[in-house]
Amino acid sequence: MSALRTAYLAPVLAEFAGPVDVERLRAATELVLGRHPALRSRFMLNAKQRKVFYRTDGSAPEVHVTDAAQWTETELAEHLAQVCWTPFDLATEAPAYGEIVTTADRTLLVLVTHHIVADGWSHQVLAEQISQAYQGKSLADPVHPAAITTGETGAEEIIASLAGAPIDIELPHDSSRGQVQSTEGTTLTTTLPAHVTTKLQELGSTTFMTVAAVLAVALARRGTQRDFLFAFPWAGRDKAQDAVGMFVNTLVLRVDLRDEPTWRQLLERVREHSTTCYRNADVPFDAIATALHPGRDLSRPAVTPVYVTALPGHAAPPDLGAPARYLQPEPLHIKYELELTATDTTEELELSLAYATALFEKSTVDDLLASVVTAATDLAIDPDAPALKEI
Repeated sequence: MSALRTAYLAPVLAEFAGPVDVERLRAATELVLGRHPALRSRFMLNAKQRKVFYRTDGSAPEVHVTDAAQWTETELAEHLAQVCWTPFDLATEAPAYGEIVTTADRTLLVLVTHHIVADGWSHQVLAEQISQAYQGKSLADPVHPAAITTGETGAEEIIASLAGAPIDIELPHDSSRGQVQSTEGTTLTTTLPAHVTTKLQELGSTTFMTVAAVLAVALARRGTQRDFLFAFPWAGRDKAQDAVGMFVNTLVLRVDLRDEPTWRQLLERVREHSTTCYRNADVPFDAIATALHPGRDLSRPAVTPVYVTALPGHAAPPDLGAPARYLQPEPLHIKYELELTATDTTEELELSLAYATALFEKSTVDDLLASVVTAATDLAIDPDAPALKEI
């Protein structure tokens, strides 16, 4: 079974500016990738039973070293793009691989996994364990993903709470959707001023709830829609803190701006529906999509084209004793038409808006991101004001 959509690949790219023992890093990466059962998985489709079966006794992911000291920046970029976005054959290949690329003045570590076996939390587990292995420290025993159990999956409550909401969003597209959704994208980033961030934090709502409310208001101010569904991730990590696997579930949040609520009223609505989502966090997204959007096609994501998430801070690259940072793989491939990520830094809130380049011009997304900042500022200035009224 082949992974045909690059959007389901999850590459991470770390850059190290100081001296790195490349052979030690290769050995550490190979050790860490090879010890996790999920990353040795192979998947087989049984067409008659319409089921996918997997086993975890396959060969370990490969780790390669490439000397790019004499390459041009263009050659390096083309190679990194190929490494990051080459699909896996999930039936015959390990669903992960690593590559270390050395240049004249830096070392790059690329880790690529398929979303079927790893989520964002898994990447941080891998980074921490590569640090430990590189430093010669012992590693915790790996956890088999099958050992992690989930809760009950009754879908009635969450589906009832979403009933009647539009299953699309009026987005400011510059181009029409094609017959098949394009996954190529890029990202624009801005930062809320510290005083605005402080005011938002004082409201007592979580960053995710606040940002979801602010995004809905920014979209509503630009059109006639007043009821929105946003996809968002649920980590599903109550019993799997150190496991590598795909435990995240996609939930659907309703943000209802009908009846002209104040900001406080809107935040309360978002809090109430978020609680409903969390209470039903084990309901598979496919069950929600089947109930709400049975006639979906390939031109756009199911249920909603917008994804929202919040992070407590930037993920830390492996600690190899050298200055390091994560770089965004280019080109970027995304699952939704718009993906808003809010990251809490030390004093400010960073907002990154990934967008499908087949549908939006940069200027349009710049304008939308500015509208999000304006809405956040309005909330900070007067949370008792009508949310749709721009101050």
